[in-house]
Amino acid sequence: MSTLIKRKRGRPKGTGINDTPLLEQVARLTLDDPQLKKTTAIKRVLAGRDFKTPEALATAVRRLQHKWNAEGPALKEAERKRRASRPNTRVDARFVEEALAARDAASELAKFAKGPADMLREALALSQGAREFLRDYASQRDLIREAAANVALHAETVSSAKQLARMYEENRRLFGNLGSRKLY
Repeated sequence: MSTLIKRKRGRPKGTGINDTPLLEQVARLTLDDPQLKKTTAIKRVLAGRDFKTPEALATAVRRLQHKWNAEGPALKEAERKRRASRPNTRVDARFVEEALAARDAASELAKFAKGPADMLREALALSQGAREFLRDYASQRDLIREAAANVALHAETVSSAKQLARMYEENRRLFGNLGSRKLY
């Protein structure tokens, strides 16, 4: 009697495709963002790949989901160990912000580190500049008031001239041309 290995019925398990690098990327994504679901992580990993049809993408997603269910926890644990073994070179954003704030505070303090004579000189320069500005502003204000008064006077003169012209036209219409006749 010969010993033959019985073949199982149905489709053979596995595709023979090595998806370990893709699954490692999924493990990295899920560790970086614990709220990320496995299907979303798989789709992000597959986003850069070129699939001929949408069905091919759906097939790849299903294939990786099945492989993730089998190998995912082990790959996540391996990624955790790898991260723990390497030194943390990432800089926390809070530390960067604090360092920048400290640098800005130091530059502000450096402004006040000047001697009293320097501070007095700057204050006098500022006060002289302020005086000149106020003087210029006052002269401009006076010029503007004078111009406004001239405009108002001009407007009043124009209004009076228009009123006189209307009265003259009204008199001419009512009485005709009286300039040519003598009234006495």
